[in-house]
Amino acid sequence: MPFRPNYRQQRAERDRQVRAKHAEKLKKLHEKSEQRKVERERMTGSSEKDEGEIRGSPNHQTDPDRSTEQVESAEEQLDYSAAAELFLARRFGRGRLGYRRFASAAEAIRFAIEELPPSRLLGVYMQVGDSRYGANSIRLLYQRDDYPLKRSERGP
Repeated sequence: MPFRPNYRQQRAERDRQVRAKHAEKLKKLHEKSEQRKVERERMTGSSEKDEGEIRGSPNHQTDPDRSTEQVESAEEQLDYSAAAELFLARRFGRGRLGYRRFASAAEAIRFAIEELPPSRLLGVYMQVGDSRYGANSIRLLYQRDDYPLKRSERGP
């Protein structure tokens, strides 16, 4: 490559142009996003009213580990014989999420409490139908009197 005396200056100018073009694209994207939000709010009417209704619904969860009163009322409807999916948190150094499917929710609860180490239980949640249960909910389900399977002697 032959020596070009203004190479660094030309390269810096090209980099500035690329950054300016990228910033312009981001600005347009942001403007379109804001425009869609305004249109969506206009179509749905009062968004605060809608959000309040959504938060009040029993299937909406903002936090998988809800307070005890909410969890106990939701768990009354749990069918222990229904199929369940168990999602495990990532392990350090591994990029994928753990997943296991069980024939019944009772088996999934037993696996989570009795076979997983306590450190792995922190990021676990179970899904039965449309309902999700976090680690605290799973513990409460395991401790309930109507839990159908025999508990381990060593305890949770």
